[in-house]
Amino acid sequence: MDIRIAIIEFPGTNCERESAQAVRRAGMDAVMFRWNMPVALLEGCDGYVIAGGFSYEDRSRSGILAALDPVLDVLKQESAKGKPVLGICNGAQILVEAGLVPGFHDYQVGMALAANRRVSNGVVANSGFYNSWVDIKRTPSESLSDNAFIKHLTPGQSIHLPAAHAEGRFVISESLLDLLRLRGMDLFRYTENPNGSTDDLAGVCNAHGNILALMPHPERTTSGDPIFLSMRTYIQQHKESGWTRGCNPDLDIPSAMQTQLEAKTTPSYHPSSSLLSKELIIGTIITDNSAVSVEQALKRLGMEITVQRHLHWELNATEALPPHAFDTTIQQAEASGELFNPNKEFVTALSPPANSQTYLIRPLPGEDSPGQHAFYTLSEWFGVEGLANVCSGVLWTFTPATQDPEEAQQVIKAALATHIIDNPYSQRRFRYA
Repeated sequence: MDIRIAIIEFPGTNCERESAQAVRRAGMDAVMFRWNMPVALLEGCDGYVIAGGFSYEDRSRSGILAALDPVLDVLKQESAKGKPVLGICNGAQILVEAGLVPGFHDYQVGMALAANRRVSNGVVANSGFYNSWVDIKRTPSESLSDNAFIKHLTPGQSIHLPAAHAEGRFVISESLLDLLRLRGMDLFRYTENPNGSTDDLAGVCNAHGNILALMPHPERTTSGDPIFLSMRTYIQQHKESGWTRGCNPDLDIPSAMQTQLEAKTTPSYHPSSSLLSKELIIGTIITDNSAVSVEQALKRLGMEITVQRHLHWELNATEALPPHAFDTTIQQAEASGELFNPNKEFVTALSPPANSQTYLIRPLPGEDSPGQHAFYTLSEWFGVEGLANVCSGVLWTFTPATQDPEEAQQVIKAALATHIIDNPYSQRRFRYA
C-alpha cells in the first residue's frame, strides 16, 4: 500500500528535509508541498507533517500567520475525515493558533504556546531560545484507543529528542487541563520541564487522536521513528475504508474558559503621569516586516487596512527614588541597548492617522518574561539603579482604508477577531488612549 505524506512548507520552514527523511524511514512516501502550490494536491495525500522552523519569520507571534493561510483550511477538511496531521515545533504552534488542537467547535483557539520561562532561584534568568536534548514520556492513559501517534509506543515509554524553540511553553487553563487528562489528550510530557510548560506538557493532541502538536523534534533522530511508524500503522488501518472515520472538532469549551472569553469592553491603557513612571515607544528606521506581514494577511482575508507596529516599554521606579534621579535611570536604560537596538531603532512618539485605533498587547499578569528579564539584566548586568519593574508590550495601530467611521470600526473589529495580534490565553489587549 502506497502511503503519501505531505510535508508542509511555509516561508521560513527549515526542517522539511529531516521530516521527509523520517517519513521515508517509516516506509511512506514524502510529498514536498509548498504553501504556494495548488492546495488541491493535498487532498490526494494520506497524512500531513507541518515541519518546524520559523514560518513567516514568526512575525506577530509564532505560527499565527501560517495559521491564517488557506492551506490550513484544507488540513481542517482532510483531518475531519480522520487523516493524521503532525505539527512539529513551529508546526505545533501553527496547529494551536489554527484551533486544530485541542479541537473546540468551529476551531476556536483554546490554548497558547508562549515564550519560554527559565526560572533560577525565583528569577526569570532567560526567556529566549531553548536548544537542547530532552526526554519526553508518553502518557500512561489508554483513553485514546485509536491514536495515530502512539501505536508503536508503550504507556509511559520515554524517547530522547532534540528541542529547539523560543515560544514552546504550553499555556493551558486548569479547566482545559482537566479535560485533556480525562480524554488522554495530554499525550507527551517532559520528564524534566525545560521551559515552564503547563503540567510539563510537550505534546497535545485533539480529542480524536489524529492531530498532534509536538514541540520537540522526532524527525531529527531515529529515536523519534515510533511516532512516524505509528502514523503508518494508523493510515493502513483507515485508508482502505475511504477515510470516513469522522473527526470534526467537537469539544465544548469548559464553562470557566467560556466566561473568560465572553465579549467585554476592551480596557483602556493610559500612560502614567507619575514622575516615577516612563513610557518608551520604539520605532524602526527600516521597514517593520511584522507590520507588513500582518497587513498583507488581513488584506488576503478581505480587510483593507494599514498596520503599524511599535515596541512598548514601561519603566517604573521605586518610591524612594527622587524624580531627578529617575531621569538618570532612564538614560542608563536607553543607553544599555537592552530595550532597543540603536542601529535600527529609536525612541519615538505615536502619531496615529485619523480614523485609526491603537492597541497595546501585553503578556498576562505574571507572564511578562521579557519584561522581567529586561529588569534583571538592567539591574544586574548594567547596574541601573532605582527600577521597581519593567513591563513589555507591542503597540499595533490599525487604519482602515474607508473614511466612514462606523465601517472603519467594523473592519477593525474583524481584524481583532482573527487574533492576529494577540492570543487571549497568553496575552491581554488594551485600547491605547
